[in-house]
Amino acid sequence: MSSNPIDVIAAKLGIPSSCVVELCDVGIVDAEGELITEATVERVRVSWTLHDELGVNLAGIEMALHLLSVIERDRVDLTNSHDGTSPSHSGNLPSSLTRPRTTSTVSCPHTDTEAMPT
Repeated sequence: MSSNPIDVIAAKLGIPSSCVVELCDVGIVDAEGELITEATVERVRVSWTLHDELGVNLAGIEMALHLLSVIERDRVDLTNSHDGTSPSHSGNLPSSLTRPRTTSTVSCPHTDTEAMPT
């Protein structure tokens, strides 16, 4: 097996090396250096699945990976909040998102029985 990280990742996942190269070229993954992390391999795997099975382009892959990382960060923060530790990003949120919310009733003009205007 080759010691080139790109070739190692491609072989591990059974995908073309050119896919990993392209992901590296646009900055979606970083396969530089000798250490190949499981997070990098997983990022390439998800990218390949999005592209090959769903036809998602590179911009869409980047957005999906970003959203997945936000979901994971929030999941960790929720877990930590149950443990009494503070969220990792609460200081970065605008006050409108961190202050307590008040409940209000919102009426929807359309019901399931009415057709929405097009």
